[in-house]
Amino acid sequence: MENKLNFVETLKGAFNLAIANAGSLVLMIILYVLTIWIPYLNIGTTIGLIKAIAAIGRGETVNATDLFKKENFKSFSDFFVLLAIEFGGIGAAAIFMMVPAIVLSIAWGFAPYFLVDKGTAPVKSLSLSYKVTFGEKWMIFFLTFVLCLALCIVSIIFGLIPYIGGILGLLASILYGLVSICLEAKLYAHFLQKAVDMGEIEAPVVVAAPEAPAAPETPAEA
Repeated sequence: MENKLNFVETLKGAFNLAIANAGSLVLMIILYVLTIWIPYLNIGTTIGLIKAIAAIGRGETVNATDLFKKENFKSFSDFFVLLAIEFGGIGAAAIFMMVPAIVLSIAWGFAPYFLVDKGTAPVKSLSLSYKVTFGEKWMIFFLTFVLCLALCIVSIIFGLIPYIGGILGLLASILYGLVSICLEAKLYAHFLQKAVDMGEIEAPVVVAAPEAPAAPETPAEA
């Protein structure tokens, strides 16, 4: 039976990831916003942020300073080739009354993760993203829409509360941002596993833990 996204489990998983990684994610976002204005460095931090989201989806611990790793620039040229093809394709699709552009943006949405996380070539990354999201685009859209709708409703309710409504609204927006990022992480983890199941990507090699040395035998008593 094909593995499909489950609406409740996916949102629940994204919320749990957001709570578990709140500290590192908030610090990472602050560092990202502070450095997004610095030419060239902002490319490395953008790639580093994508890597971090992919790692969170796998349940790994991330560090905010991972944004500044030199290895982030290894994907520099392929990353821009991917963006050129992706934005060019979506722009062309927008000519046909916008709906194809929305569908294509969802279908290609995980290509940057495959490229940065798994090192697949730009065209291969786009093809992979399209294949694994086939038949699940509506669920991706629905998950994103419901999350955004929830923020709007909560913000309106908090806006009616005097004095502390603004603060509560700000906290709700921060939580929404964290859950949105972790939803991306959760979705990528799902589609990465799907790509492995389809034989498009090799399964990660699990290194067995070394066996504990056998306890020395004690001489039998006379």
